[in-house]
Amino acid sequence: MIGDSTPAHPRVRYADTTPTGLPSDLLQRASKRLGYAALIYAGTYFMAYFGPVLFNPRLMWNILTQSSTPVAAASIGLGLAIYLLSRFGSLRPEVLLDIGLVFEVVGAVGIASACGAGAATGEWV
Repeated sequence: MIGDSTPAHPRVRYADTTPTGLPSDLLQRASKRLGYAALIYAGTYFMAYFGPVLFNPRLMWNILTQSSTPVAAASIGLGLAIYLLSRFGSLRPEVLLDIGLVFEVVGAVGIASACGAGAATGEWV
């Protein structure tokens, strides 16, 4: 017997891979999921922060005077912007997912600052 009798595994190369090495359809699906996650983030943040005002309008003045209200509004706006960018933007999926990583960090800072401001005033404790 000459040589090894086991067949070599064929190397599979995707024709539509990106510079990251991932298939482009996977990156496109991930960028769509980023848009859904951003929309869920914006909707949940809106209902958590401004939801009580919808059911009790007398709380409007309390929310407008809190220092965390601009942070909440900016966080909701950021979530909606990422959603719209993922749906109607002309960015490559790799760039959009890089922006999504920044969104993840900024969104966490937004949640933490709103909770911290609420905890300092005794609202969220």
